[in-house]
Amino acid sequence: QLIAHGCTPEPFDGLSTRKKRDFFFLHDRAINNGYHLWDAVQTHEKFLSSERPPAVEISDAVAMCLQDKEAEGDSPRTLQSLRSVLLRFATHCSSNALCDVKTADAVAFVDGMDISLRNRLGYLGDLRTFCSWAVNKGLPKENPVIAAMPGAKWKKTPKKFFIIYSSKYVKQVCLLHKR
Repeated sequence: QLIAHGCTPEPFDGLSTRKKRDFFFLHDRAINNGYHLWDAVQTHEKFLSSERPPAVEISDAVAMCLQDKEAEGDSPRTLQSLRSVLLRFATHCSSNALCDVKTADAVAFVDGMDISLRNRLGYLGDLRTFCSWAVNKGLPKENPVIAAMPGAKWKKTPKKFFIIYSSKYVKQVCLLHKR
């Protein structure tokens, strides 16, 4: 009758009896265990925000990375190389946030270009630099490009050369020892 006369009900009036009971039991449990329910909610929200990296668009991250690299004193040639690759990558992955970039995105980006093997490794190296910078800033949890780099499982191979026979789907890495 009150609603028919124009009064607005409280939000909890629209809840089912079961939900009201559940909320009552949650509140009762919190009091019996000596904490406030809102403190538990805020702690959980803080935990969730720390678990998930911030959603920064790739184009914004590229701009921040280039500014940081310039502030670190990288040479103009290095900056131009990074800028060229990263702006193309940002265009390729324009709909993704940086924390959503996967290894497949980096591989698809490089595979979509008609470039030599040497340039391909250079592009992957620039993407690895960008993603390492992003990991240091806490944007993604791990560097997705490392898995796309040939020879990623070896830390240092001082007297070895890598020959990579690559196609879109199959990659073989052969090591030849320098004698």
